[in-house]
Amino acid sequence: MLTNSAGQRPGQVRVAALDLQHSRRRSALVVGPAEFPSRDVAAARLRALAAVGSETRIGLEPSSETTRWRFCAGDIGDAVVEVPMPADPINLFDVVRSMPDRQLRVVLAGDHLAIDFSHGLGDVSLLQTIVDVIVGGIDPADDELWRRYRGRRSPLGIAALRTFGSDPRRLATLLRFHRHRPEWTSDRPATGAFTPQRPARVRATKIPGTVAGSLRAARDRTAPGVGMFAVYTCALRRSLVTAGIPVNPMVTLPVDVRTYLPDDVATLASFSAGLAFDVGDDVSPAELQRSLTESIRMGRPVANLLVGTAKLRMATKKRRATVDHDARLPDHPVRANLLHSSVGRTPRTDHLRWLSPDHRLVLGLADPVGHTGITVTSAMVDTSIWMTATFDDSVFDADRVACALEGVAAAARQLLGGP
Repeated sequence: MLTNSAGQRPGQVRVAALDLQHSRRRSALVVGPAEFPSRDVAAARLRALAAVGSETRIGLEPSSETTRWRFCAGDIGDAVVEVPMPADPINLFDVVRSMPDRQLRVVLAGDHLAIDFSHGLGDVSLLQTIVDVIVGGIDPADDELWRRYRGRRSPLGIAALRTFGSDPRRLATLLRFHRHRPEWTSDRPATGAFTPQRPARVRATKIPGTVAGSLRAARDRTAPGVGMFAVYTCALRRSLVTAGIPVNPMVTLPVDVRTYLPDDVATLASFSAGLAFDVGDDVSPAELQRSLTESIRMGRPVANLLVGTAKLRMATKKRRATVDHDARLPDHPVRANLLHSSVGRTPRTDHLRWLSPDHRLVLGLADPVGHTGITVTSAMVDTSIWMTATFDDSVFDADRVACALEGVAAAARQLLGGP
């Protein structure tokens, strides 16, 4: 929620406690090959987006110390630069992250686009909006577009009222759920910054459309009703273990909480809950899917954000910064804490003019939470799946992580009963 209430200095915006927490991490995207505008056009379009106001988020200056952030769009166009296209698109992550530190950084490299931004500003919804604006799919001057984002009530409060106020039985179900599972599996909001000795290493792989299609067909035959995200999550953990990387059986899966909001309420702030699920060696995709479905039905994502917000507010009042539970390099060997996130089909804009259909890519990147974290972001392009992993390569061998990504499709086929 954003407010400009009386008593705040001009240019200040009150943000959610979770925004403060997320400001310690960054997210990024590389997309192409496609037709992108010149640097001047892209900069002008971002200026127009920032001029709409703080509801578009990009003019906010994130802080990890206070929930009162400065809003000063300034010349957001300075965030955009043009560079020569590197030989490998994945190297654009290094390019965009080597730019001067600011809340948003945009690199145009011929027919590829790279965006890097503070996770405190938002998540995939904000990323989608930025891409749409840059390619001309959204006109920021259309005031009707922003009406849903200007409510004075907290989106989390609205989600909680709609979830638990409309059906109090969900609270009883949640209490039973937490009472009957071990304490070590409880959801714990990730805290602290990722501060390795060097930037997080990135590895990526593509599951071609023909392979992904055959896996979906196998899923339809052997596990109808199971989402491919559940299949790939189980396969991903299994493939990491096969590659020689021990993995904690409790895997974090972000769940979008916007599904609990009415159609006339929206937010571009981060609004997903990281829930822990058992993805142990004996857990099937069908079992994981049931756990996901039950969690969503009982309102567990909303409860997770409510509890996380309350804890962060208490910590802020005590003037005690949240501390990374994983701030120092661990002793070897360690078990990886896996987080698997899906950005879906991004970017979804019909205005993006793709080039070279056989080489389309969307690489999503999110900083791992701590040195023992491996964060994998999946994105769909046409019928293909791109998986991007970020991790500290002083803890995990980069070749093993790359090998694990390459083995996800084979692991998925085995899980679905294939050879």
